[in-house]
Amino acid sequence: MKTQALPKIVKIGAYQIPVEVVPNLIADHAATGMYIPREKKILIEETSCFGQRESTLVHEILEAISEIYEVECFKEDHHSLTVVAEAFYQVLKENKGLIA
Repeated sequence: MKTQALPKIVKIGAYQIPVEVVPNLIADHAATGMYIPREKKILIEETSCFGQRESTLVHEILEAISEIYEVECFKEDHHSLTVVAEAFYQVLKENKGLIA
C-alpha cells in the first residue's frame, strides 16, 4: 500500500518553501496549518486526516503567494482566500493530470 505524503518543498517564485507536518497547531494556534512569512515555511497539523492536510496545504500555498506577490485583496479578505483555496483544491482533486 502506497503511503500518502505531502511534498517536503513547494517552489513559489524564487523561494523553496519547506512544508513540515507538526504536532499541536490546533492546540496551540487553533489552526490546521500556518504559513510563516518571516521563515518562508508552511506548517501542517499532524493529527489532520490526509485530505484535510492536502486542503490545508493549498490554503497555505495561497497564503504564501499572497505574501510573496503582495496580493492585497487576500491580505484584506481572508474569507475570500479560504473560498478560493477550497475551490482550487476541489478542481485539482477532481481533474487528475490537469497540469503536466
